[in-house]
Amino acid sequence: MENRHVIEGESGRLSVAVQVLYDQLRERGAWPTFTQVDRVLDRQYGIEDAQAELAALPAEYLPRSWSRAIFSDTDEVRLTLRGVAACSNSQDDLQLLVSFLRWAAERERADESDGQVVVSSVEFATRAGLPLDADAQDDDRSESPEVAEARARVIRLGVLAQALPTFWNSAGRASQQRWRWTFNLSRGVRQFRGLADVDELLERDREFWQEIHEARSPALDASAEPVHTVGNGGQDDATPLDVLVTILRPEIIDASVKQLRSGHFDDAIFAAFRRIEHEVQQRTGLNSIGDRLIGEAFGKNSGKPRISISDRQRDADRLIESSVALWAYTKAIGLIRTNLHCRVDRVASAFGCWHTPVRCLTY
Repeated sequence: MENRHVIEGESGRLSVAVQVLYDQLRERGAWPTFTQVDRVLDRQYGIEDAQAELAALPAEYLPRSWSRAIFSDTDEVRLTLRGVAACSNSQDDLQLLVSFLRWAAERERADESDGQVVVSSVEFATRAGLPLDADAQDDDRSESPEVAEARARVIRLGVLAQALPTFWNSAGRASQQRWRWTFNLSRGVRQFRGLADVDELLERDREFWQEIHEARSPALDASAEPVHTVGNGGQDDATPLDVLVTILRPEIIDASVKQLRSGHFDDAIFAAFRRIEHEVQQRTGLNSIGDRLIGEAFGKNSGKPRISISDRQRDADRLIESSVALWAYTKAIGLIRTNLHCRVDRVASAFGCWHTPVRCLTY
């Protein structure tokens, strides 16, 4: 008996759930929530257990949750680029993504300013010959079929580009005209200079997800030996993580090693800063927290520091004037609390931090 839950895709037979996810992207201009996927699979294909159907998909097609085995109702269910490539009618979207990445890389190289390079959908569409009719009033009733199709393609392009967190620092999109979006480029966009074709892009996508999966491998299991014991005596079985953590102070290791080993890298960073906050409280006898604590400890508020970094008064004065400690601490905490260091909007909430152990420890 033929399995009606398996269909023909671009690269062969695949679960209907993969095609459903991509079709929902085409229909909605955004990845669907689990509730939306569940209803389509149940009502159109008779698949009553969408959780099990998604769990059976290849890891190279569907990112896995880092904190739980199932999706919540409001979680967005997203495909990797390799998952998109397996679907029918997806090649045009991927080819447009290749063109955009290649163009963005050249824009970054050609820019002669000292500021951030920002690219927009309107600018790229003009370059690619896509008729967005950007100057017209936003009235769907007046859209020509050509403009409607171009806008839909550009919306999907923005969604797919956001799945590549290595080339941008921040992204923005208009709430009504969703085809209007921008990317603030990072240096990572340079990797796409001369990007040849979709196959090369998919290989880079595979390498990216392999790096993520390896970062969460059993080598990071919390049941392993405490990492602060590794490195004493030149143990041959030390993992790369064991070697990396030798650069940290023992107090920081004690505070964050469990989170680091389990792959909760953003939690590991936050735990390290909480330990610093506690240590400052203990050394100064202060009960305040956050920026107020650091300001009082280093004398920004009173001019009388509880913690001195130098015997020279000039150094202490310079610290207070420049607020170095206060700035460094509050900016770091702010980045962690708002998850700006973990990009791709809030994919991190469902699929975890994009950092590897190396990036986490460097941060």
